Amino acid sequence: MDVQIVLGVTSHEWGSRLADWIADHSENMTVRDRYALEASDVLTLDYDCLVLDHQASMLTSQLVARVHRDGRAIVGVDDPSQPSTREDLERLGVDATVPITAEPRVFAERIMSVVQARPNRAFEDVIADLDVGLATQGDAPDDVAAGGDRDADPKQRD
Repeated sequence: MDVQIVLGVTSHEWGSRLADWIADHSENMTVRDRYALEASDVLTLDYDCLVLDHQASMLTSQLVARVHRDGRAIVGVDDPSQPSTREDLERLGVDATVPITAEPRVFAERIMSVVQARPNRAFEDVIADLDVGLATQGDAPDDVAAGGDRDADPKQRD
């Protein structure tokens, strides 16, 4: 599973540290886009996980809901020196948070965890589009509705 990641623009070092670590150490992650600037960027790109810090102006509950509806995950980066940043990210509905001071490996582990936990959106869309109906007696062939065996010899039914 190759996980595609988009990083939101940030003035903090976590973004470049994470991108460099993934390029050097990860065989199953790719930074699809570095430093998405606007919500329109993250809504049009193809990726599995968006990583934004608590200062990202585009991060709203509406954006989180849209990204989730598209089957994607969001990891929020909080600042431990400001405890309310983690609470704010959780209130917005991000899938997980990571302290801004965490090592890139911790970011990568959290990203993989939330991506694997997200439902398979493509599968859910197919299922939702199916009109699955259970056969009722009125829909079943006459011999089945009457309790007969469809595979039985018709001469033996009478």
